[in-house]
Amino acid sequence: MGGGSILFTGSIASLIGTRSYPVYSAVKGGVVLLTRSLALLLARDNIRVNCICPSLIDTPMAPEFLSPGGDWEANVKTYVKSIPLGRIGKPEEVAAAAIFLVSDEASYITGIVLPIDGGFTAG
Repeated sequence: MGGGSILFTGSIASLIGTRSYPVYSAVKGGVVLLTRSLALLLARDNIRVNCICPSLIDTPMAPEFLSPGGDWEANVKTYVKSIPLGRIGKPEEVAAAAIFLVSDEASYITGIVLPIDGGFTAG
């Protein structure tokens, strides 16, 4: 009966505050709580609800976010120092996590909020 999977996209800003983007953090924090609440509500219908929370990912939007009007390369070097894995994530890495969470292999996973951040939020 029922079944399916819902996958929301949050952000590491869902998990930690941001000085520059407080409204963005608040909205994305709401996505996290929506994920958890819907996971509880929809479990009876065998609908899984999860959320991925990427950090800065190497996309066309990245330079605008990390260095609006600034020195992209210098800002990347500074930012990467705060990432335990020592690099910015790739779109394929986010896609792989998303594909897993909506797949049958994740059939017993619901209500999780998965940071995809190279370890940034771990410490």
